[in-house]
Amino acid sequence: MSDPRPTVVLIGLGGFGALWKDAIEACGLRVVAGIDPDPFARADFHNAYADHAPDVFERLENFAGSVTFFIDSAPPAHRARRVLSVIDRAECVVVAKPAVASLAALDDLMATLGPRADKVRVAMQKRHLPAFEALQTLIDEDALGKLTYIRSLVELDGTFWEPGTFWRTEMAHPNLWEGAIHQIDLLLQWCPDLAVTELSAFGWTPAGSAFAGISDFNVMMRDESGCVAQIIARWSVSRLPITHYFEGVRIEGCHATAEVHGGRIYKDAAHRPVADEGEVFMDVAKLNTRLAPTLFDLENPHPELGLAWHRRVLELADAIQTALER
Repeated sequence: MSDPRPTVVLIGLGGFGALWKDAIEACGLRVVAGIDPDPFARADFHNAYADHAPDVFERLENFAGSVTFFIDSAPPAHRARRVLSVIDRAECVVVAKPAVASLAALDDLMATLGPRADKVRVAMQKRHLPAFEALQTLIDEDALGKLTYIRSLVELDGTFWEPGTFWRTEMAHPNLWEGAIHQIDLLLQWCPDLAVTELSAFGWTPAGSAFAGISDFNVMMRDESGCVAQIIARWSVSRLPITHYFEGVRIEGCHATAEVHGGRIYKDAAHRPVADEGEVFMDVAKLNTRLAPTLFDLENPHPELGLAWHRRVLELADAIQTALER
């Protein structure tokens, strides 16, 4: 009797690509193949899924079948080509952020895909920290009132990108496209009608940075409603203390202020308990598992996961890059 479970092919098996196992199993999916040019990544994949021995390939071209999901965690530089090669062989193609390496590349991909663009979803995990979900509820319920100021501060040393640091070090703006993109995505979640009328950004690369391009930046923007948003993204902080994703958020409204510290949410300095809180840096495997029920739900469109929403994220990233290069 054939296995009735939805099927998955993983593209890119090292780094973040190795962190899908728990999410896949939690949703009752079955991995049938893994693809990666790195023999060590292929060996690790084979060991991780040894219980049902999926196929392992060096190149995407070697896999000729159709599946329910392709999950592409390989670097974004050639992702458009990969998406186009598999889009008609899957019900859904899940891609890591950013979907592609630039706004122009995304526009080209969406134009080529046409209606098939609806089959592509982008895995943006950082929304799913419990404190961030609780924060979103406060905003949706208008508990803060009209938003007047949003701050998102992240400080990291960049080593968490290993083993993918080697290709990110050559990017002009690794922090922006591979890191702060999550901060932009969260900003648009909190302020979905954001229409930026003013934007200024300043970037720098501190001594000891592993990155060739601008590694740290501070951007200020004003929305047409008057709300001021600030994103501080530092990826070359070499000494403690540092501020993780789930510590540096403050949102001020006309009625109240909300902050996230250490994975906990506070409204007007009063702690508001939520389930599964308190992890300063919830690991990606756990965040993938929290995201999975939505990500792998083919019965509902979930536009916040789609390329049209992701285009808004890359459009703002592109505007920040332009400001940094002035």
